[in-house]
Amino acid sequence: MKLEVKIPLDKAAEEIEAWFDRKKIMPSQRETYKDHTEILVEALAYGILALDDQGCFTQQIQHTSEDEAAVSVLKYKSRVSARVVEPHLKGVKGSDSDGRILAYMACLTDQPKGVLKALDSSDSRIANSIVVFFLG
Repeated sequence: MKLEVKIPLDKAAEEIEAWFDRKKIMPSQRETYKDHTEILVEALAYGILALDDQGCFTQQIQHTSEDEAAVSVLKYKSRVSARVVEPHLKGVKGSDSDGRILAYMACLTDQPKGVLKALDSSDSRIANSIVVFFLG
């Protein structure tokens, strides 16, 4: 499947910046995760990601597996509290960055960790790029 631009890159960048503003993402965090910002902009431009009026992303999964538990779409919450994330972090060490990202991803999408672990690397790359802006 060939990717086609659905939204001009500059418009997609504006939408991501507006999302950052809405979430009150500090300039230093934006700078630190500049590579992730570029991934989000491209995914939005190519229609892999959509952003609704409430600030919730919807990700179209590009590489679905044969597993019956696989998903074709991930919907992300716009905000989460520490109380909501806490159960997902049980058993995850503070130094385990991959485990923390997976826990936040599970919380944000309401999907089981096993389903998220099965994502193709290109789909996971986009998901990770959303999640890093939620990590506390």
